[in-house]
Amino acid sequence: MNQNVDVLFITNAINIALGQKENVITGDENLKGCITALDMIRALRDNFDHHIGGQEKDKETYMNLLTAKEESVVAEYKEFAKREVAKAFVHAFDDQAEELHARYDLNCKAFCKDETVFDDITGEYMEPDEKIMRAIEELIPVPMESKREFRKGVFVYKADCLEEGKKWKWDTYKPLKEAIEKKLMNDLKNVVTLSIANTVSTSAKVKARRNKALKTLKKKGYCEHCAKALLGFVGEILRREN
Repeated sequence: MNQNVDVLFITNAINIALGQKENVITGDENLKGCITALDMIRALRDNFDHHIGGQEKDKETYMNLLTAKEESVVAEYKEFAKREVAKAFVHAFDDQAEELHARYDLNCKAFCKDETVFDDITGEYMEPDEKIMRAIEELIPVPMESKREFRKGVFVYKADCLEEGKKWKWDTYKPLKEAIEKKLMNDLKNVVTLSIANTVSTSAKVKARRNKALKTLKKKGYCEHCAKALLGFVGEILRREN
């Protein structure tokens, strides 16, 4: 497609998406509201036949750019959507994020100072828990040969924060925050899937988790419609992955 056709094609797709929203006369609120990223992807996909015509090679190229399983708009959006929902749900499990951070922090400090860690269960002093630290670090990812530099970096960053009178929490240091988000999302995948999928649950815990995630998304700028659409999309992805 040349530049002029590109602009016309995308403009038509936007108009189609807008028209579909404006012409909804059913009582289904899920079909109303903002145009989401998924609405635009569908409109672009459905519009290829009209604007590329008989150029089958071009159609295949652009369809792959849009919907291929890897390195496409859809693939990128899936990863983005999962990150957005993961962050929202991690805030709903804030206490668990803080506990995970505290465990890492304790062992990281001992590692950097060549000290042992007191084990509350055995009542003995143990070497720093390498398994706990690597389970978090590998998600950033921090290579095995770089773990000492990373941990010393965390230790120094924490010291600077405390010296400046700042709080040292699970989301203070960006690389560690990212790793904890990923670790919790992996650990809580089934719980998150249930919280997203079960929209009519009478469980107070499920409702609270879902509502807190929705509230977090709305604070980031999502409207009610877009936040629910995002949760629904990610819920379907997680169900398929499971």
